[in-house]
Amino acid sequence: MSVVTDDEAKISELFVRLNTSKPLAGAEIRNAMVGEVPRVIRDLVTHEFWTKTRFSKLRGQDKNAAAKLLLLEHMGTFVDTKKRQLDRLVAEVATSKPDEVMAPLIHEEVLENQPPDESVDESPVTDDDVAEAVIEAEESDVKHASRRVWQVLDRMTPLFIVSDPLLNQQAQVPVVYWLVRSLSGDLLRHVRPFLAHFEQARARNRSLPVGHQERDPFLTDFELMARTSNDQASIGGRYRIMHERFNEFVKSAKATTP
Repeated sequence: MSVVTDDEAKISELFVRLNTSKPLAGAEIRNAMVGEVPRVIRDLVTHEFWTKTRFSKLRGQDKNAAAKLLLLEHMGTFVDTKKRQLDRLVAEVATSKPDEVMAPLIHEEVLENQPPDESVDESPVTDDDVAEAVIEAEESDVKHASRRVWQVLDRMTPLFIVSDPLLNQQAQVPVVYWLVRSLSGDLLRHVRPFLAHFEQARARNRSLPVGHQERDPFLTDFELMARTSNDQASIGGRYRIMHERFNEFVKSAKATTP
């Protein structure tokens, strides 16, 4: 059987339909879906930063990580970054919802004795007009979020080496991303030394038996939250611990600098 078409939407839909019964990764399916978000994600993974990461890029894991960063920026705060939320990000831009936007227009009362405004276009607004406006607004938001992600990745790239062992886990990227995002330029030089110190402290803490008096309860919490790395509470909690330890690290570094 062969299918001949130059319609991108039809090709993407066919790919998804043919493969939804097979064990494709979520990133692979999202990459084939229609809309602005898959294109934005494909663009984001061309950034040099991803050469600094050490986790596997097979089956679109870099696209999965990029989608999480895009979602966080799109929402402007910590949110769940599970498959369901990432798929919704794609769908909300690819699918218009004219009824939700049309409601206030349809039910708006007409003011009586109001003189007509000749500067206003009085041609009727159709459902298609509203749907197009909704899509344009959503795409605009995603593009703004994409630019913000790109700018933060620009800041992150020079801080790490190629295939950096400090970036060997996809789950750590959103937390490190948000840390770098929050810092002023003069503090960026401390990021990699801090992360090396932080990972050593985590390893030492894990090596101590449960109940040991030297076990760090905050690092223990960090490990527990890392098990559910896509949860909103996990991302926010790990970021807060990391940011607090970063501040302590910088203070210590400044205190020992002559």
